[in-house]
Amino acid sequence: MSETKPNATAPPKNVRDRKLRIAMPVMLITILLVVGAGIGLMYGPQLMASEPKEQAAASTMPPMPVETAEVRVSDSAEIISAVGSLHSDESVVIAAEIAGRVTKIDFPKGRRSTATRY
Repeated sequence: MSETKPNATAPPKNVRDRKLRIAMPVMLITILLVVGAGIGLMYGPQLMASEPKEQAAASTMPPMPVETAEVRVSDSAEIISAVGSLHSDESVVIAAEIAGRVTKIDFPKGRRSTATRY
């Protein structure tokens, strides 16, 4: 008589059956979720946008009254004073060519000066 040895690499039949019993419902639920999500993406916006006519008519508000005025150009006497700080984008350093003290500026205040060298 020849005895057949079971395949050493194959799991026992009861383990395969148990794995199959667990895997089938998981696969079925996954497939249903994927199909449901696809249908929701395709038809969901249409279903959400369509509402009954009576409900749409009841939710609209009456028009609001509006006041208008003619546009005209005029001067404004409004004066605005504010306290703040100014920061320049660029800066300049001014220095004297020779060390000393300025004692007199030889032109009247407010008058434009010309570029002359002494």
